[in-house]
Amino acid sequence: MGSKPKIGFGLALLILVILVLAVAILSYSTSTIASDQKRDAKGESQWGYKFETYRFDSSSRLTIWNRLSNGRYRTNLSYEIPTYFDPPRMIESRWLLNDTAIYLNFTR
Repeated sequence: MGSKPKIGFGLALLILVILVLAVAILSYSTSTIASDQKRDAKGESQWGYKFETYRFDSSSRLTIWNRLSNGRYRTNLSYEIPTYFDPPRMIESRWLLNDTAIYLNFTR
């Protein structure tokens, strides 16, 4: 009789841990709205951007990055942007100045 309460408590604890992990994973899951990357002629460097929205949060993240051919990041900037209710949609993206700048146009 003493082992049944231990099994019930262990099962309840396991279910609680699974539920907490599921909520944590879902709250940090993202959906990519737009992304692009460019590479120099020699293949020594890559740069690009990624715009993501959190699935269950009212914010988005814009990441601008630049990395070398060995995979090490030289620049990795992330900006959190509040989106309130509706996630933005991409209307246009253009690389400017010989692919050294990006123009991003979003709408709600």
